[in-house]
Amino acid sequence: MTEAINVSRQFAQTIAFKPSDGQGALLDQPEALRQFVEAHRQSSKRDFIVVDRNKMIVADSSDEQRVVGQLFDEDRNNEVGLTMEDGVPRHFLEDNDDSEYQHELIAVPVEYPPGSVAGAVVLEYAPVLAAVQKQANAMQWIVALAAAAAMLAAMGLLTVVLRHFDFGLSSLTAGMKSLAEGQSGTRIANVSNDEFGELAKGFNAMATELEASRAELMVQKSYVEDIVQAAAEGIVVMDGGGRVVSANPAAAAILGLRADRIAGQDWRSVITMEPAKSSEAAQKTSLVELALSTGRQHQAEVRLVRPDGARMPTIASCGPLSGAEGGVVLTLSDISELRRAEGVVSERATSWQSSIAHCRRSPKRRPAWSSSGNCSRPASPFPRRSRWSDRRWPNSSAGSPAPSI
Repeated sequence: MTEAINVSRQFAQTIAFKPSDGQGALLDQPEALRQFVEAHRQSSKRDFIVVDRNKMIVADSSDEQRVVGQLFDEDRNNEVGLTMEDGVPRHFLEDNDDSEYQHELIAVPVEYPPGSVAGAVVLEYAPVLAAVQKQANAMQWIVALAAAAAMLAAMGLLTVVLRHFDFGLSSLTAGMKSLAEGQSGTRIANVSNDEFGELAKGFNAMATELEASRAELMVQKSYVEDIVQAAAEGIVVMDGGGRVVSANPAAAAILGLRADRIAGQDWRSVITMEPAKSSEAAQKTSLVELALSTGRQHQAEVRLVRPDGARMPTIASCGPLSGAEGGVVLTLSDISELRRAEGVVSERATSWQSSIAHCRRSPKRRPAWSSSGNCSRPASPFPRRSRWSDRRWPNSSAGSPAPSI
């Protein structure tokens, strides 16, 4: 339709053209216009109808039974008249009962002189449409073959790209899965020179760094575990809920339990602590509960109740861990030997004081610890070392007494 409008406008401009040599336009020469229209039909195989401002037929080259000077009334809705009024081309079907086939028509205005509408050109553009369709049908096979070839090439290229993409992606996925499973020695082989190759190189570099970091962490972990296992103090690690995570051999020995039976248990079922003094009997909250609830370290002397009923004096200290899960660590120091030594010293001191009191009541009796019989200065039950007994002076011979001071 666009092509038909352009052809009609060119035809309208041709018949309205007035040369500068003084000859008039074809619109001013009806006979010349009719001859031009007929010649144009024979050369271009296109049918034109020229009407004046009153829609009277001025020239006709179609094979229809139209008469020059007759009113053109085949536009049912006055499309030709409307085109001459507003200058807008219109497409319509001819309203002709004498014709078996209704042609498609295009009406364009004829400006003569320029800026003034003197009539209209009506084109039967079925031949134009047929020529376009013929060319389109010829081009359709070329376009279809080209499209099919392009689709086949695109599918082949897409298959290659997807195969390459799937290979690179599957290699990266398998490597990440192996790395997530703890296989730090995983590497991607057959590294290509494309984007997947760059990703594979980055993955291999990351895996190397992770393997080195993992080895360093394992060394540090082993070192810390060796220290904990060899520590003389008992160390019990608990999580935020009070469940025992681990216990070293010293803790198992102090508690009188096997280490494998302590881990995983609630601390109340394996650790029983009593206040060391009777005055603390009213204290209901244990060190572990205080550390779990307050998040601060607490220390006190307690008596651990072992499975055999024995009570072991212990210095217990419980403090929070710095991790995000809120666990605590309980350290136990056995002070039973210290308390036993303190008891022996206390017993000897009590016996000594009793002997002194008895001597003062009966001064004539010689106590077993006195060789002089003098009760006023009794000998100490504890050995006393002279300040200068083992010292030798530089200028004195061996066995010479030290000078008196």
